Amino acid sequence: MALDAVSQLPDDFEAHILAGNAELRRGNSQEAISHFETTVKLNPNHVTALNNLGNQYFQLGNLELAAKYFQQSVSVDSRFAMGIHNLGVVKMELGELAAAEELFSQALAIEPDRFDSHTMLSKLYFQQQRYQEATHHMERAVEIRPDAEAARADLQMLKQMVQ
Repeated sequence: MALDAVSQLPDDFEAHILAGNAELRRGNSQEAISHFETTVKLNPNHVTALNNLGNQYFQLGNLELAAKYFQQSVSVDSRFAMGIHNLGVVKMELGELAAAEELFSQALAIEPDRFDSHTMLSKLYFQQQRYQEATHHMERAVEIRPDAEAARADLQMLKQMVQ
């Protein structure tokens, strides 16, 4: 259906974002990227398309392009917590831990109950042997999502290390 809309409305950026999402559900990453890129050509400020492009390039291992698109999404909307968080993940992968810490903290300032930012900050602090801070953020993550088994297991391990 979304692909039909693109053939009928090739200049409709919303049709392309829908088609890109449909291709993702089918597992067609390259086709999804093509639709998201068309969305951005038609509407350069489409935060969701920029973020989706960042996600796809991240999954393909192209951290440079992933960072570019996440940065663009944040440039369009400085309060886009998901884009800020995702840029933090890329920075962490690149070993830029100070930048990653700042970005995760920024995302949490916008969305204090953002589970994934708490877990990533915990992992970052763990890598830096800042175990009390790691424990604090994992506790928050478990408060937000008590059913998250991996977070609960990580919290147990952290609590044992802090004792």
